[in-house]
Amino acid sequence: MSKDIQDEEITQKKWKAVRGLLKEALLAEEIPLASMELRPKVVFEKYMGNPAFKDIPYGDKFTRILRLLRKKHMNGDLQNEDKPKVIEWSKSAAKQVLKQYFREGTISSNYQDAKLVWRDHCKDNSAFKRMQCDTAFVRRLKTVRDDYLKKVKRCQKDLEAFNIAKKNHPTPETNRRGEPQWNGSVAQQLLKELVKGEKHLEVEPHDIWISKGEYQVYSLQTFRDHIYQEQRLLKFQYYIGSLKKQKVETLQY
Repeated sequence: MSKDIQDEEITQKKWKAVRGLLKEALLAEEIPLASMELRPKVVFEKYMGNPAFKDIPYGDKFTRILRLLRKKHMNGDLQNEDKPKVIEWSKSAAKQVLKQYFREGTISSNYQDAKLVWRDHCKDNSAFKRMQCDTAFVRRLKTVRDDYLKKVKRCQKDLEAFNIAKKNHPTPETNRRGEPQWNGSVAQQLLKELVKGEKHLEVEPHDIWISKGEYQVYSLQTFRDHIYQEQRLLKFQYYIGSLKKQKVETLQY
């Protein structure tokens, strides 16, 4: 380790000690919250004889540390800053893991013993590291299970209604231009793979269109519209993916 890095680590430890001293002084009401009552310069001079202040200069860094500590204490957060925050169940990673377990069938929806569920699927998972197999877990497990079953039942009803509607109103074999339906076609699948691989970039739609007979079943205008449609769909999927990523990053462990 170089001398510069060692010096930097020593300096960080010194500032951490100064912050700790100021924190304790604020909690003990030795330093008033209002800056007007005791200016940073006066605070520095009050404690500069303490060993923690050895080689610590008065300046912007000291005043910034003191200002942030005062603000944190004013908001009531200073005395609890070292304590782990209470997990909000609605925002917890544990809840999302349980939902996934039910969807995948890892946990049976007709499980009989919550303690076995905890032992087999939860106790060694990092999402549950701040939880216990207590009455709260048993209650939450049941709530997630009941919500899952409710959604499954609703999905079944929606599917039945969809199938009835589809039977009563079958999809025409052709669109309003007399072309075969695009959805489910070979052309659609080929174009999806092309756009996903970005092989359509810097190529004229006309050149793509004439490259395969499956494309030429549709007019050039129809085909061009579907290229733009696939591009918009990819952007939307990327957007949804970014929202899911943000949600995962905010989950509480």
